[in-house]
Amino acid sequence: MTACPVFDATSEFYQNIGLLKVTEQASRRHGDIVTLHTREDRDTYLLNGTQAVQSWKANIAQLPADFQDVRSNANTTRMLLGGDDQSASWAQIGLPLRRALSRTRAISESWFEAAATAATNTFIAEAQGTITDLRSLTGLWAIRSVAPAIFGAGVDTIALNDAMTEMLGFHRFVFNQTAETLQSIESTREFKELRACFDNTVIAGMAVAQPNDESLMAVLVAALPEGIGHDERLDLLRPLLFRIFLERLNIDGLGLFWGLVHLTKDTPLARVLAEERDMVADAGKRPLALSVAKEIARLYPERPFVYRTTSQDLCIDKMTIPAGATVLFSPWLLHRDPRYWQTPARFDGRRFVREDGPSELYMPFGLGPMARKQTEATLCQLASALGEITSRREFEIAPTCPPGNLRPFLRAKIGPRGPVPFVFRPSADSALTEDAG
Repeated sequence: MTACPVFDATSEFYQNIGLLKVTEQASRRHGDIVTLHTREDRDTYLLNGTQAVQSWKANIAQLPADFQDVRSNANTTRMLLGGDDQSASWAQIGLPLRRALSRTRAISESWFEAAATAATNTFIAEAQGTITDLRSLTGLWAIRSVAPAIFGAGVDTIALNDAMTEMLGFHRFVFNQTAETLQSIESTREFKELRACFDNTVIAGMAVAQPNDESLMAVLVAALPEGIGHDERLDLLRPLLFRIFLERLNIDGLGLFWGLVHLTKDTPLARVLAEERDMVADAGKRPLALSVAKEIARLYPERPFVYRTTSQDLCIDKMTIPAGATVLFSPWLLHRDPRYWQTPARFDGRRFVREDGPSELYMPFGLGPMARKQTEATLCQLASALGEITSRREFEIAPTCPPGNLRPFLRAKIGPRGPVPFVFRPSADSALTEDAG
């Protein structure tokens, strides 16, 4: 067997540039299979390229997403939401709640479509004149696109948006704690404040939910048997509702953010998007809009890297990854690999109209049925929003925006490095309609 090369990334320089740049440099120096030495107490195996993806698909059952490291984002989120115990109350109450959700799966998709349409209309109404930071609008658009269908029409989307920002900060807080502190993390002020934000959202939704409301909250409240106390209701509903919310959420609306940024540099493409929207009502049948959405997700995948553990030894290209190891797959790295994509660093909104690229290596949300479902829903939502916005607004990056702010910050989410002021004006057709109104 061949020894796996090691890339030492423990220096302050590598700690500061972000994991994605580390993976890029490690792969460039050593190839597709590299041991990343990022912490003194932990090594991670970077698996890149077609062989790695084929091994991932072939051994998906042996690559679970469970981590014993409590510092991982997955475990931190699980801890915040609660609901992991399979107690008697879960068997008696929790399972019927899941069945109630399953029965409404088909009709609930129309609730999400309505929420996304309303969110885009609100975005357009607020996109007037100079906006100090486009992220503020796209972040709220993302929350509004899914939250009402989950928590009900009265959900406080601004408070929920703030909670998502706090959640990212909490992940960083947990990562930097000692093992002793981690044992009592639920007693920390940071945990209690964030849990309270989640609880307040659920409590407010429960208080106003009515049986015929078009929301998952209403479905679950109606399915709860009588005699369940307030705290137990909260502990049952919080994990169910927030896991659906996090699965559906386009974090910070970064897909829409980067889509609008790139369209400022290609105004002819924006005009064609608007024309396509006027000709085709169904966003899922607009090839150009879907191509632009897919290209944005290629350059800025929602999950730029995906961690897994090995439940048994994994052999790839004469190298053995031992059981119990942490492995890292990077869709961001795959999506920008010149071996598989033409001019991979360039935004090309028509790329997927031409089907230019290996579909088996396109995975903005990872692999598996849930990832495919999330990809399809997010791309359709983004395609619809871009069509509506280009049809009703003209826009540009404000001249006051420092160029450095637009450089992507390559961490767990691929956002800009600073505020990005934007200027919106009604499009010619939209202005005529608004004047006539």
